[in-house]
Amino acid sequence: MANVVKVLYDITTLANIHCAPNVQPSGIYKHTEEMGRALRDAPGLELYLSSKPSQFRKAFRYLADTHQFELDRFLLTPSELRNCIPYVYSAQLSSSSIQSFAEQYHRDNYDAVSICNQGKIDIYHVNWRGESSLPSEIYSQIVLTIYDVIALKQPEWFVNTGQENSIGEYLSALLHSVSPKHSITVSTESVKNDLLSMFLHLSEDQIYVTPLGVSEHFRPVKDIDAINCVKEKYGIPQNRRYALCVNTIEPRKNMESVIRSFSLMYEDRKFDDVCLVLAGSKGWLYEDVELLTEKMSKEQGCPIYVTGYVDYVDLPYLYSGASVFCYPSLDEGFGLPVLEAMRCGTPVVTSDIAPLREVAGAGAMLVDPTDTIALADAISELLGDRSLSRVLAASGEKWARSFSWERSASEMCEVYEHVVQKHL
Repeated sequence: MANVVKVLYDITTLANIHCAPNVQPSGIYKHTEEMGRALRDAPGLELYLSSKPSQFRKAFRYLADTHQFELDRFLLTPSELRNCIPYVYSAQLSSSSIQSFAEQYHRDNYDAVSICNQGKIDIYHVNWRGESSLPSEIYSQIVLTIYDVIALKQPEWFVNTGQENSIGEYLSALLHSVSPKHSITVSTESVKNDLLSMFLHLSEDQIYVTPLGVSEHFRPVKDIDAINCVKEKYGIPQNRRYALCVNTIEPRKNMESVIRSFSLMYEDRKFDDVCLVLAGSKGWLYEDVELLTEKMSKEQGCPIYVTGYVDYVDLPYLYSGASVFCYPSLDEGFGLPVLEAMRCGTPVVTSDIAPLREVAGAGAMLVDPTDTIALADAISELLGDRSLSRVLAASGEKWARSFSWERSASEMCEVYEHVVQKHL
């Protein structure tokens, strides 16, 4: 970038998930954190952090606990600052570093002249966190990241019939509040097309596509003993190959089709040495998947193993040990696990839908996610043809290496620069 751009980056999502009891980091969490870290290190950019005023204490705790960002990057806006200090002081903070930081910040920066609207910040980058409007009265230039609009397209995947679709309502209200002076970033052309078709007041030139990256944490693991240790940790048999799914257990991830496809394979007795591993936290409306898993296990004896949440450090081992990775999602904003599996050298079967065609390229086998026979055939083909499996794995690994967080941050910096230039 020709000039240094000063960006205030929203970490409300990180704060909320980090401090929530019994809630594990999600794909959105990884997206927000990895993009923030890459932007922190990007040349020509000064990155500062903020959150919703009601979440300041959680934000401080996230920063102090994780050490992903320096505490002194956290800024407060003039209107937020007036309400923040008494709130922080009255809270019971377990970390002395948070209290010390809050006190020092109060002493050094209470003067509003030193805060964002006096040249401190060029852009406020909002990572959508559930609000229904943008803080346009405080920030003149806003970049809004939208992950997807699936809650508006398919509300039945998030709530039972007759229940209020609060996620969709908030998201719809937020997007209707977007004005021509605002900019939006999405991770695929598919999401951009969804926005343009559903919100006619949005223009194509205010929506930017910035694909996500894959962390260097994901790489092929060759240590069989280490893989076996991780398998043992999650209750996966040592003497079986396995087909792997990694995702939150919820309707749009389409785990019921995977289970039914695997039961078809198991009935044919072609792959008695293979089991199905479903890895991920319970999400929206997970109960049907749980019931089907129990039914297939009891009635047909299908070897299906549900691990629950898998620690981030263990994922490369789990991916690398799998004979095939299956991701038959019905809709996605991006689909990062597809690229993570590819980077670990695992052959991938995924959905032939617009966002996953973008993400998977020619590095995966694409199938209709609603066709359980086609899905079973694809998994069987990769399990039975080791040569094909190796070729697809190599192709996928090469493709996935083109996705890095450094590239994502560079493209986001281009968005920032374009936004600043557009409003000069």
